[in-house]
Amino acid sequence: MSQPQRRPGPSAPAAGPLRTHAILAQALPSIFIDLHLSASLLEIPAPGEWIWQPIHIVPDVSSFELAHGVENRRSEYNYRAVTQVFRDDKIVMGQHAGFYDLFVPISDAVRTRCAIVAGPFAIARPSNGDLLGRWRWLTGSHGRASDPEFAHYLSMTLATVTLKSTWVAALKRLLQCLSRLLAEQGDAQRVAAEISTLRSEVAGARFAETMWEAARGIVDERTWRTWQSPWRARELADMGVTKPLGHVVVGLLISRKNEADPVDDLLRRDTFQRACVAWARRRGGILCGRVGEHGVVIVSSDPGTGSRLRAKLLEIGAGVATIAKRHGLRLHLGVSAPDDERSVPARYQAALLAAEEALSRGLPVVHAEARRNPSGVSPLGELRRQLAAAMTEAPHVLSLRFGRYLEAVAVHCGYRLEPTRAHLEAGLDQIVDALRASAAVDERSLADLRGTVDRAGAEASTVEELSVAYRTVIADIERAALQPNEARQDRSVRRAVEFIRDHLAEPLSVAKVARIGGFAPSYFSKIFAQSERMTFQRYVRELRLERARHMLHSTAFSVERIGKLCGFSNRTHFHRAFRQSSGISPLAYRTQDIR
Repeated sequence: MSQPQRRPGPSAPAAGPLRTHAILAQALPSIFIDLHLSASLLEIPAPGEWIWQPIHIVPDVSSFELAHGVENRRSEYNYRAVTQVFRDDKIVMGQHAGFYDLFVPISDAVRTRCAIVAGPFAIARPSNGDLLGRWRWLTGSHGRASDPEFAHYLSMTLATVTLKSTWVAALKRLLQCLSRLLAEQGDAQRVAAEISTLRSEVAGARFAETMWEAARGIVDERTWRTWQSPWRARELADMGVTKPLGHVVVGLLISRKNEADPVDDLLRRDTFQRACVAWARRRGGILCGRVGEHGVVIVSSDPGTGSRLRAKLLEIGAGVATIAKRHGLRLHLGVSAPDDERSVPARYQAALLAAEEALSRGLPVVHAEARRNPSGVSPLGELRRQLAAAMTEAPHVLSLRFGRYLEAVAVHCGYRLEPTRAHLEAGLDQIVDALRASAAVDERSLADLRGTVDRAGAEASTVEELSVAYRTVIADIERAALQPNEARQDRSVRRAVEFIRDHLAEPLSVAKVARIGGFAPSYFSKIFAQSERMTFQRYVRELRLERARHMLHSTAFSVERIGKLCGFSNRTHFHRAFRQSSGISPLAYRTQDIR
């Protein structure tokens, strides 16, 4: 048999690697992937003709504008910013709906040919007032943490990258470098070197999310071995970890104020979790992750055994507990056993159970037992039993237990939507049955809760959206068990608000809507004004006017027809209210030049 001939390998190019503008520009998507930031190329080949070419698109808060019919406002905003870019051939940083975008020209020697548009991003973490104001601008309604849609908006807002001033400046320079690559201007290798430097600088804006992802991978049974391999050593070293990770501390939160505002509480928890990342980075040798919105997990590489190691883990716990106290929160700790020889995910589960016990019993810290729960993860059936037990034993840990159940379900189902939906429905059924047996919530309230999760779940297109919907309803159930009167009143107001939004074209009186909510008219007027921060009459008028503005731009109906469809009794009333609100007539509003 003849031997196969050897083929000569490719020879290295004499002038070094080929690094042209076109080849380097292929890295564009990865830059925006790292930042989890949307970006597109915008071309205007002819007046009035806009062509958007996506570079990288992520779900963001702008999707809510389309859902609530105010997308024409973004069209106006884009038109103003893009006009300025093409006119002045300079970078523009625009602001819209509380967020920012960068518009960067790509020019040749003659004129601006197209533009890079990147955003939205924030320049500061949102306050309670910021969130509620933006939601009011979007929907005309007051935001409630118990509303699945508002909870989704809150989640997406907190996930939006926040850039301090130095990062904004670096991102501007980075986009300008990309613009030069696309325009084939300057020395390609020098531009590439500048991009590499700026990319490293801007990546700091996502350091918290990067550490959270690493910590999640370390405590996940499917991925922990990968994170302990040499292939991940460089990533961990960049986060200050150079030794093997193995010991776990879990801290679970409760608010220090019994009547804390739910939205403000969620914001403080997010701020606390980010502060813990900054602390972990300064300390070194540890990773800090999130336990949903309920707390943090610290994975340590501190060496030692026995009492010495236990003391180090308690020191770590004391550090995060101090941070929690500064943010108006109280932390209950679970610490893995120093002599536990199981995998990191198993130690995490043991520490999590210990922390849950500390929270339930009001103890500052509980030490996990070595080799407790050998499988590392409870079967789904056992987790569902624990959900039902929480309703009678410790309602204040229901959200936490459901978060653990949700995580186990997602892993079990491989993050597939429909199997996850079925398991979550089964878990909710266990909770509802326990509620019904305890008579803690009346049947109408139970029907409202099921209706809320059914609507939100039906609209969910990803496991993450479905998870947000279920977490919100579970938090509502927890509140119903702990504060039944307040929760019942809140659900009744929500029922009334939903009726208003669904029947805007009909005559709406206080008495009619109060009856839907189950209130006396005078009492309903009072609590509605407290809940929505405006009177019933003003609320209805503002919703009708917002719907009219949307229909003027999105339909060909006559102005008079739109007024009737939006619930205005006659043409004069519609024109007067519209002019008072918008400053111009409905017809003038419709004919505004919008791109």
